[in-house]
Amino acid sequence: MKNFKDIFDLFNIKPKNDDNKSTSSLNDAEKALADFSIEDETVDLASYVQKRRTEIKNEKEAELQLIEDERIEEITCMDLPTDFENLWAMDARASGIHTESIDDALVLSLSNLAKVDIEYISQITGQDYKTVILALKGAIYQDPELWDECFYKGWQTADEYLSGNLVKKLRIAKSANEKYHGYFNDNIEAITSIIPDSVAAEDIYITLGSPWVPTDIIDDFITHLLGEEIKNLSQTASATKHDEETGIWEIPFKSRYRSTRFAGRSVNTYGTKRMEALNIIEKTLNQKQLPFMMRFTLRFLQRNQENSIKMKLYLPLKNRN
Repeated sequence: MKNFKDIFDLFNIKPKNDDNKSTSSLNDAEKALADFSIEDETVDLASYVQKRRTEIKNEKEAELQLIEDERIEEITCMDLPTDFENLWAMDARASGIHTESIDDALVLSLSNLAKVDIEYISQITGQDYKTVILALKGAIYQDPELWDECFYKGWQTADEYLSGNLVKKLRIAKSANEKYHGYFNDNIEAITSIIPDSVAAEDIYITLGSPWVPTDIIDDFITHLLGEEIKNLSQTASATKHDEETGIWEIPFKSRYRSTRFAGRSVNTYGTKRMEALNIIEKTLNQKQLPFMMRFTLRFLQRNQENSIKMKLYLPLKNRN
């Protein structure tokens, strides 16, 4: 049988100098040893101790989860303390304003405060917070990122909340809904009802000049088309620029491929001697017409078919049949 020191070590029991505490620790060790001996003397003591530690850990986690569940229930039940005071009761901006309609109060909140303020609406209607929120259900939504675990804060109009990056908002709402036991169900249903179906990458049609395409994607396209970046020219200096206000695209150093091993691609494959590839790409980005002319020979056969006339015609590419 193990001695008490082994029991102390296995159970992390640290005897104190105080006689009472030492006696208590000793009693704990004796009880643990007694429990072990009664259960099965043949079981390895270390295994038994580890099992008990796991059981104690699970019991503590269950206790903490119960406390967390009670906390969540308290913050999502929409009940206020009996001594709670509305801050708007002493605010001059709400003084003398009253309406029976909660919908009208929402309009006043938006026009006077530029936001959905449940406290303000409650103050000017005389209705409690929970009644206000339930009456405006569907017209307002609580943002899980802004509510700060306060049931009357973080509210937005449906137009504001159900816009923007809906995929991100849906992901956040689902995570918060799981944590707060279904509190954000309305958010998930609303977003799901309007979010467009996912589109596969191969089904997305992109044209040069689409304003939503990042400039680094354009630079990657140029590298893919014409070749690697030029030595002694930093990527920052040669990076494509896009002015979001004017919508103008700019490609710096448009002749940078001229004296490189990629000159053939820039001048012959994807451009001409008169207009190199980067000039063409920049004009396409800015939706400008390309002033290319096509030269070809037309043989005009006369009646006797003995002579032919070579005519050099220059026609815009867009008019070519």
